[in-house]
Amino acid sequence: MFIQKDYLKKDETVVTAKVESIELPLERPILGILLNYMFTTGAAEAAAAVNEVVVEVIKNGSEVIISAQMGELIAYYLSSKYRKFQVADLGASASAQYIIPVMFGRHWMDDEYFLNPAGFVSLDLKVTQPTHTATTTSTWDVILFRLFDSALSPKGHFKISTKKAYTAAAAVEYVALDRAYPYGELIVSEMDGASTDIATIISNLKLNIDAGGRVPFNQAGADLQYENYLVRDGDRAAVIPNVLIENNFLALDLMHPWMGEEMFIKAPDFGSLVLELTGSAAGTIRVTGVELVR
Repeated sequence: MFIQKDYLKKDETVVTAKVESIELPLERPILGILLNYMFTTGAAEAAAAVNEVVVEVIKNGSEVIISAQMGELIAYYLSSKYRKFQVADLGASASAQYIIPVMFGRHWMDDEYFLNPAGFVSLDLKVTQPTHTATTTSTWDVILFRLFDSALSPKGHFKISTKKAYTAAAAVEYVALDRAYPYGELIVSEMDGASTDIATIISNLKLNIDAGGRVPFNQAGADLQYENYLVRDGDRAAVIPNVLIENNFLALDLMHPWMGEEMFIKAPDFGSLVLELTGSAAGTIRVTGVELVR
């Protein structure tokens, strides 16, 4: 058994605002997909791409496996097992790079939870490219990671999708979460390209099960942010220097450290599941769900 890596795109020019569709092979289990962007105009284009690059993985023409923006996928990566990773250069240099890990497991290269397309009719990767200035000539790569000669069977894979996007204000936003699958993680992010601290925008987060029958958490945004730092790494400031990504999301993380699926929010067992977000300032908020699919 070994990991096979294949380029699906290599040094291709990014066509502004184009939706790129790539048919993925159905042979062999898929551990992940890596998208690598090189922005020739530096910080401005790279920051805008956080909002504008949308990644989708679609099974059999309509079933969503992945549907999220670049920033959401990077936030999920940073909340997972591997954290010592420079995501982007957002300085005023001539070029800036983003590496987007599209993961189907709990972390990058998870050999227990991954996507097995055996039996699928089709599997497609769709990428909506960012809007570029007229002078931009940026490039992108797509690398597919698969298991070769593997007898491993996955325990499942994770569906990562945007549940709601809205403009925050000094009010409570109610996000009704669908209940098809168990949740391993919820990510609340503010990715508008500015290095805004999300704890100044979302002052409190509350998960309400069955109209108040159970409340797993009712926590200040700043306290949850400190908890995320503690769980992920004690020296986080030195480990993850990208302030834009690090400060702009809150991970409601039930998976790390790994304590088993029994710790997940078993959404199918509930009559309702509502995330209540109390806003304290303006900002563009996205709520991302990470769900376990068998």
